[in-house]
Amino acid sequence: MENVSLRRESKQVALRKLFGRMVNNSTAHGIPNAARAESLPRRLFWSVLFMVAVGMFLWQFSDQLVRFIDRPVNVKLNISFSRELTFPAVTVCNQNPIRQSAIDFNQEPQSSPPTQNLNQTLNDTALDEDLGNHGGTNNNTNSPPYNTRRRRQTAQTSGDQSGQESKNDPPHPDGDNGPSAGNRDMIRITEILTALPTSERITLGHQADMFIVNCTWQGEQCYASNFTTFSNSMYGNCFTINGPSGYIDPYWTTSFSGPIYGLSLQLFIEQDEYIKGYTAIAGARIVIHDQDKMPFPEDNGFTIAPGAATSIGIRKVLISREPDPYSDCVEEGDSDYTNIYMDSYDVGYSVQACMKACYQSEVINNCGCADPLYPFPYGVYEACKTSNSTQMYCKALVEYDYSTDGLECDCPQACSDVGFTTETSSAMWPANSYKETLLNYLKGSNKKLESLVGDDLKNGTNSVSENLLRVDIYYQELNYEVIEQEPAYLFSDLGSDFGGLIGLWIGVSILTCFEFLELIFDFCHVFCSKGALAVNRTTDISAVSGGDIFFRDKYGNDPALTLNDRSSNKPRMNINNRTTYVPETNAQSLYIPQYSMKIYEPGLLNTS
Repeated sequence: MENVSLRRESKQVALRKLFGRMVNNSTAHGIPNAARAESLPRRLFWSVLFMVAVGMFLWQFSDQLVRFIDRPVNVKLNISFSRELTFPAVTVCNQNPIRQSAIDFNQEPQSSPPTQNLNQTLNDTALDEDLGNHGGTNNNTNSPPYNTRRRRQTAQTSGDQSGQESKNDPPHPDGDNGPSAGNRDMIRITEILTALPTSERITLGHQADMFIVNCTWQGEQCYASNFTTFSNSMYGNCFTINGPSGYIDPYWTTSFSGPIYGLSLQLFIEQDEYIKGYTAIAGARIVIHDQDKMPFPEDNGFTIAPGAATSIGIRKVLISREPDPYSDCVEEGDSDYTNIYMDSYDVGYSVQACMKACYQSEVINNCGCADPLYPFPYGVYEACKTSNSTQMYCKALVEYDYSTDGLECDCPQACSDVGFTTETSSAMWPANSYKETLLNYLKGSNKKLESLVGDDLKNGTNSVSENLLRVDIYYQELNYEVIEQEPAYLFSDLGSDFGGLIGLWIGVSILTCFEFLELIFDFCHVFCSKGALAVNRTTDISAVSGGDIFFRDKYGNDPALTLNDRSSNKPRMNINNRTTYVPETNAQSLYIPQYSMKIYEPGLLNTS
């Protein structure tokens, strides 16, 4: 029993001794000074100083840790050069969405359903009146099918203090919640067009073989059949060359800059086919875009005027963003961000397409109809009608939320993006001296345009200049910009800052860490040793009276060494049942290697 009690007491003493040695000999600043201080004020001074240093370290390191968690990035801009660059996709549209010849204003409606609808609309004498009051008065006493409470509260807080409405206030149920007068007629036509299948809409617009008079790529002929067609709600038929799902495989590349190594187009806009009273601008709309991106001529691109040759010099821009955890950008092929544009046109992800799809989805979910300006599943939903004031009010509310960032659209940036910067210039075309040459060139290819050129030559008119345009698209140079993100603060930087700060304020180094590991190892050794005294510690056994104290060897075997009770002042030891008396002169330095024991004086035993 006494042996067990002594073993417990020996472990406690050993732990205190281990910790004391660690504190006195640590390489960390401040700790040894506080432990070795000879007076209480000195000990308090060094203890407070150490705690202040620890606090400064924690404060500065917390800032670095927050910075690391925020995952900052640096933006690096490089100008690179390539011997060969992929030429972008080019989309061209006529400013007029529907050919006048597809609609007979003077005869009975044709048998075709789209022609019947358009003919009836355009000949409706009450059309302007209906469209002029399309918002109307909301005679429906029921609330509109959309949550307006939050928006009205927003209006109350966003308006000025004088009670006047802000221009950003949400629309009111009794107000004019539709488009401006200049756009109402075209939106009405768009409503009718979007109610038709895509194939029927395409038959109403300008056709590629008439619109595209001439096409050359680096001096070689290309044809209208090389273009793919899609229907745009604002511009009708649009035609893309060198784009996705097209007839150019592989994509065009160029190793030279300048107009003769680019794409040259001659376009015939057919002004006599423009809808009278509806189309206000004559010309073509051109979009230059990456093959993987959906073109939006209503948002991007250039308006090219007839009677001019326009040169568009381009420069490629590559954008690379760091993926998660540095940003929430969308990586190529991420199926979580598909939308109707990606499914319908075989294009990749873009923020613009995602936002438009999100807006359309909100209109459909809240209003029960679709905005005719954007694509929607044909035959599943109907377009919102300008004659329906409830639908117009509901759609206006969604537009308000969209413009004020009130819609919860999850549309992050793409991780990899390609753009193009452009510079344009123009000059009159064709020159008067070139008209006869152009007439000879156009013979047999476009009878309608050939007739216009002949009239100009014969009568001195300007029909060609009013209907024909030329555009040249080319790389200005083969240098391209690379804008890329790179991590601004890596884990290695955090480790370096941690080491620098803890060394500056506390003086802790890697070797100091091993000192703590050694202390932990010694603690574990004491707890795991069954009754044995700690290594390298002095144990006072003077309080023990009578009996033998047993020490197991390092293998845990039976007692091999016994220190008998002290009946005399002279220490004696029993080693393997053989009693050995320690000489008085050597009592303070007796060392027994096989048991790693050293006796300093009677009653004190130091084991190592």
